[in-house]
Amino acid sequence: EYIEGAIDGEAWLETQGPLDFQDGQQIALQIAHCLQRTHEQGIYHLDLKPANLLLKREQDRLIVKIIDFGLARIAPSLRDKTEQRSGTRSLTAFGQAIFGTWEYAPPEQQGNKPVSTPKSDGIAEDDKAWQTACEQNTLEAYQAYLKGNTLKRHLEKAKACLQALEKEKQTQLRREAERKQKAEQQEQAERKTTTDKFFQFEELI
Repeated sequence: EYIEGAIDGEAWLETQGPLDFQDGQQIALQIAHCLQRTHEQGIYHLDLKPANLLLKREQDRLIVKIIDFGLARIAPSLRDKTEQRSGTRSLTAFGQAIFGTWEYAPPEQQGNKPVSTPKSDGIAEDDKAWQTACEQNTLEAYQAYLKGNTLKRHLEKAKACLQALEKEKQTQLRREAERKQKAEQQEQAERKTTTDKFFQFEELI
């Protein structure tokens, strides 16, 4: 499928910066819905990262498409059915360990173990939602632990990002309240104008 005008999430963050609360929420829900559909079919992506998300603005809505299923794997239940039909066990197709992209791979994919679980995509999806809002990869903390680095810097970034998200949320709520108040005031003014015109018309009669 060719999506005209779409750019990948990595390029989006570099050129447009982090998403606001509303866009981030829309993207997270769309990714979760897409993963749910693929998991229901017994397919796991296992390489979710900004570069594998295509983003496109359509009117007031941000659309996302998940791409590059090159590392996708089939669930054990479908694997077992396939092996029962063929009478063979295909370790090449289903049994090997999955690595993915180091910067975005969840812990189990970095442990040299076979991976076939929706939780792997779930962890990666949560990280993408965080990164689109904060421009920070949450899995860096785990990787820093593996490399023996201090986690203090990552915790400070996480705290600052949470504070920024809360501020953005409060700003959105305040704007919505102001919009509603303005709409109510405008409605009252229009109602008063209509009433005044009605009484003026009656006086003329």
